[in-house]
Amino acid sequence: MKNKKVSIVVVVFVVLAMSVAGYFLLKPEKVVEEEELSLSSIKNITELATYECVYHNTAEYDDKGDYFWEGDSRLWIEYSGTVKLGIRADKIDMKVDGNKVTISLPQAEVLGQGSIDKDSLTEDSYFSEKGNIFAKDMDAEVEAKALANAQSEMEKEARSDTATLKAARERAKLLIENQIKKIGQAQGKEYKIEFVDA
Repeated sequence: MKNKKVSIVVVVFVVLAMSVAGYFLLKPEKVVEEEELSLSSIKNITELATYECVYHNTAEYDDKGDYFWEGDSRLWIEYSGTVKLGIRADKIDMKVDGNKVTISLPQAEVLGQGSIDKDSLTEDSYFSEKGNIFAKDMDAEVEAKALANAQSEMEKEARSDTATLKAARERAKLLIENQIKKIGQAQGKEYKIEFVDA
């Protein structure tokens, strides 16, 4: 009988020891490392927060003749192009005070230069008009000037598109807010987020 009690105690002890060992050995590891709330993590998000706007328009280029007998020549080019809008990461600032996070966020702007989609240019995209028979024919130089003018006009139009610029800034705010909340969840914190104009 005594051997039976000892056997039961040993079995219970072995089962308990195996359960504890199994818990520590088979415990799921944290797959995601705890991320720190830092300005660089916020700046990385804003680089993703861009709008790419597609424009379809007609550019006009006037070539005044070099001499008075040369008439004006005009060239119209129908084109498509893109301009990127977003927040410049180098203008963002962040302050953390306990659980309060204040983000200084600038207004959205045109990022880089717009680009003309060369595939949108076909033979039918060009139309020229000569003021008289002495006017210069349109050549590659005039075409290049017309395309540069088109790119400039496209960027100017994007800069004046306040609704899209506002939407690009709101998208950046949303992505930043989601990133801060995700970091807070990983840290077991709930951050209060405030955006101010930079």
